[in-house]
Amino acid sequence: MFDLQKTNNDLYRSVLNKYYLYVEYYDIWIIENIHDFCNEVLDYDRFIVSELYHVLDELYDLCEWMILWYGGEYDNLQEIYTKEEFLNYVKCCVENPCCEIYARVCT
Repeated sequence: MFDLQKTNNDLYRSVLNKYYLYVEYYDIWIIENIHDFCNEVLDYDRFIVSELYHVLDELYDLCEWMILWYGGEYDNLQEIYTKEEFLNYVKCCVENPCCEIYARVCT
């Protein structure tokens, strides 16, 4: 479900440095099949019971901070501070016809 990617490390590190310049990190975790997870929500319109919900709910508890972008750019990420706000934000994004998610979470 979660997989540490070695590819695109430079891109991921540049994004992390943009938003969390002075934060020390050891791993960059990527949700490899996020596209499938978003499609599942779109197809069945059931966010709370979806795999996407469960993955993000678990990640929120495991991570001190995270960046989630599912779309073209990562320059203007929505700042989010609570789990409820985060999951509601993702739900609204996935229900939008564009289905793009841009979030920076500080847990």
